[in-house]
Amino acid sequence: MGTRHLICVVKNGEYKVAQYGQWDGQPSGQGSDILNFLKNEMNRVKFKNQIEALSFISKEELEQMWIESGKDPNEKLIPMEISSKFKELYPENSKDTGSGILQLIQDSNRQLKLDNSLNFANDSLSCRWGYVIDLDKNLFEVYEGANETPLNETESFILYKNNKTQSLSMIKPIILLNRLLVLIWMIYQQKKSFYLDLRVKLA
Repeated sequence: MGTRHLICVVKNGEYKVAQYGQWDGQPSGQGSDILNFLKNEMNRVKFKNQIEALSFISKEELEQMWIESGKDPNEKLIPMEISSKFKELYPENSKDTGSGILQLIQDSNRQLKLDNSLNFANDSLSCRWGYVIDLDKNLFEVYEGANETPLNETESFILYKNNKTQSLSMIKPIILLNRLLVLIWMIYQQKKSFYLDLRVKLA
């Protein structure tokens, strides 16, 4: 399902990952996949070291990646086969990668340069969900878009609001404490809400 979202990782007070995703951005989709990574796949020491080595790519560098994938620099529309080639060559910058970016970062044997999509948090009408793994505060935060509630000063995206739309509004902080992840977030289904409470040990 086309539910656009943003996946972020914070380290040393900076956003090191701000990954735009096109598909299944709801908690039962990408949110669940992030949880699986945190529970079963994350090697904390290795992941933090890999995060430290990340940098953001320039628009010129990103455009060159597209050209190398077969894009005509004079055309704005990108054919499906070119998009597929780009995904094959540069999955770290594909809109289809979603939460897979976390495993890709951890396993990469080269220094990755990622697209910085943090400003997408300003467009809460389009960005329906946001996820922030804050390695400094040991927090995993979940944000919901399409809201009219102003952010407060403790919320991660407060610096990225603008005058036209509200940024994403945090619905529930999830605290990583003593190697125990306590997840309580709200999932909307058929216009009804309920709480999913999972308690899982981190690897």
